[in-house]
Amino acid sequence: MKLKSFIILIWMACAAYPAFAGEIPDVIVSYGSESSREYVLVAEKESQQLFVFSCAGTCEQVHRFACSTGRSSGAKAIEGDNKTPEGIYFFINIHEQHKLAPIYGIRAFVSDYPNFTDKSDGKTGSEIWLHGTNKTLKDRDSSGCVVLENENVQTVSQYITLNRTPLIIVQKLSYSPDTESSEAISKLLAEWTQAIQSGSYHHYLRFYDDEYLPDMTWWLKWNKARKDTMSVGLKRPGIFRLGDRYVAISDQILKTAEKETIVGTRKLFLAKRGEEIRIIGDEYQTTAARGEHPLIAASQIVKTAPVAAAASLPDPNHAEIEQMLDQWLSAWSSKDIVRYGEFYASDFHAGMDKSAWLKYKESLNRKYRYIRVSKRDLKIKKDDDAYISVTFVQSYQSPGLSSVGKKELILKHERGQWKIFREKSRKM
Repeated sequence: MKLKSFIILIWMACAAYPAFAGEIPDVIVSYGSESSREYVLVAEKESQQLFVFSCAGTCEQVHRFACSTGRSSGAKAIEGDNKTPEGIYFFINIHEQHKLAPIYGIRAFVSDYPNFTDKSDGKTGSEIWLHGTNKTLKDRDSSGCVVLENENVQTVSQYITLNRTPLIIVQKLSYSPDTESSEAISKLLAEWTQAIQSGSYHHYLRFYDDEYLPDMTWWLKWNKARKDTMSVGLKRPGIFRLGDRYVAISDQILKTAEKETIVGTRKLFLAKRGEEIRIIGDEYQTTAARGEHPLIAASQIVKTAPVAAAASLPDPNHAEIEQMLDQWLSAWSSKDIVRYGEFYASDFHAGMDKSAWLKYKESLNRKYRYIRVSKRDLKIKKDDDAYISVTFVQSYQSPGLSSVGKKELILKHERGQWKIFREKSRKM
């Protein structure tokens, strides 16, 4: 099988158990790498505190805020019980102030409660948000949401990527690194991915719990579509834990020598079964595929890629790239959403796809009377044969908000032009 080492190399490079800096709660098993900084939000109900952790090979606490959770004690079980759930969730939507009742403050991030395990456990309810407030913040004063003061919602916003940033809610944090489970899950995921690439139906199912049968209606078609020249891989993996259950999230990719495409963001729920760990739930957090199974849709994309595409990537022309960035910042600052969107690749993904990203940006354009964005300290380097890495210090201003941070862009060549493939910001 060609490119077989692709899976193992990606996983070992990204998912090696990090040497955490300082006291890091054991709900974060592993996340981030030196080339991919990720963020985790952790709410502790006992202390009424929300923590923000930055992970890039090592993890460190970067913020700690007072929060308010449900006025009733215990983990949420049913609709209307005024309890905050306990689990590992991801943000799936944002509501800006003009769409919210005043009680929700300046912004609300929607979580994916109830998730797979909540539903399996018979839990009900919905609309669990992280949001601001127009009242004085009090302990245990919400109907189940996690509430922050407005200025802290503003600060937290820069660390949240939809469908990527976890919100982990616990009663009380503990601090016992789980190296053994991290290694076991990393090994399981590498072997599970290899089974998708070249294994049999029965080999693939060996990784799943006996009490959970995943949807397999796609397998026969995938078995016909996959080729020896295709490799399945995982990028940006994260592993999180709550008790004896785990959640693993990663970008699943399909690659040939000519093209690489993101299948979708895959989320697995896992649990210990005796001495082993098994998959108890399996779903795509996000995918651009419609109708077809994401893997089958992706196989059609990489099959039709022109053979010479990857080899024709030009060396970066710094002046050309800087001009492109200046034009992009100009479109952003002038709130020209059409021109702004032209700078993004068709398969752009940053917690949401290109269409959702532009809708989100358009909502901000309507909200703010003006937006001013500028850059300095530009650095450009060629990452590999397919991508260019760009970093700079970004200054952002809009009514009521001023920030300076590190902007990271990954550019790809599409239709003869450099386009933004990935985008990430972090506070300096």
